[in-house]
Amino acid sequence: MKVNRKQLAVAMIVSLVLMLAGAVAVHAMPVQQTGAVRMSFLMAAIIGILYYFSMSPWFANLGFTVLYRPLIAGTLVGIVMGRPAEGIAIGANINVLYLGWISAGGSLPGDPGLAGYLGTALVLGGGLDIQAALALAAPLGLLGGLTWSLRMSLCSIIPHWADRFAEEGNIKGVARSNYIYSQPFLFI
Repeated sequence: MKVNRKQLAVAMIVSLVLMLAGAVAVHAMPVQQTGAVRMSFLMAAIIGILYYFSMSPWFANLGFTVLYRPLIAGTLVGIVMGRPAEGIAIGANINVLYLGWISAGGSLPGDPGLAGYLGTALVLGGGLDIQAALALAAPLGLLGGLTWSLRMSLCSIIPHWADRFAEEGNIKGVARSNYIYSQPFLFI
């Protein structure tokens, strides 16, 4: 697939402008924490499914490129828990930790998605101050990095299944190996 550099540059500039506008809006809005939000099983399930979608290949990789970011995660968790303004503010605070996030050389310094989803849920559910999000997000991100390594180790058997299916001429088996068999590991 050929990448159009002009379109990519325009998309990056638009993304940067939207991020800056969001940061300005977050700092301009008054946010008052009014106590803990009682977390229901349904809320927890929805947040878990949102985190799953942030790690999954579905929707043309929209999850990893958009939903995986702490600012988006905080916004979505805030909406689910009924406090969107606080969710945005918490997500923005957590996002600061991951502005320069890069996975160079196969290393994973942390999991911004887990830090965003779980950190925001814990801050809102615990009635904590918004600044506590940073204290929670750093270890949660590291925990997510460890689970990523575990996932990749467990998923390393799946390409061998795909090779076996390819040798048998089973194209559907190869497709299932790529899209279905690895999905349960995202719930780890």
